[in-house]
Amino acid sequence: MKIASARQIREIDYSAIHDYGIPGVVLMENAGVEVAKQLETIFINLQGKNICIFAGKGNNGGDGFVAARHLANQGAYVKMLLFADRDDVKGEAQTNLDIIELMGIEVLFVKTARDWDKVKLAAGLADCII
Repeated sequence: MKIASARQIREIDYSAIHDYGIPGVVLMENAGVEVAKQLETIFINLQGKNICIFAGKGNNGGDGFVAARHLANQGAYVKMLLFADRDDVKGEAQTNLDIIELMGIEVLFVKTARDWDKVKLAAGLADCII
């Protein structure tokens, strides 16, 4: 297995988008789908599983929003923990955050030390943390 640094991942994303013409939203969709597929191989049946996803405001957070959508569609109870303000999420990540909010997936915004109680509770009840 090869592990890439953050800089290398940015270069790979840039090349995929600019050299090969793959839209960023497609890369995000593919990443989120693969996360959901991996969990399906682990749990076999995701119905009723509590999944907690930690996300930031950028494209990796967007990957998590896509994963949340697919996991919820498979019957999992998904809780997003977003470590940013709602207004800080932009571009493709914002598109996917909008979608999961419309689906009714719970999004907790973790902005203060007091919000960590919510994080502890959600993580403590989770069958899986992403």
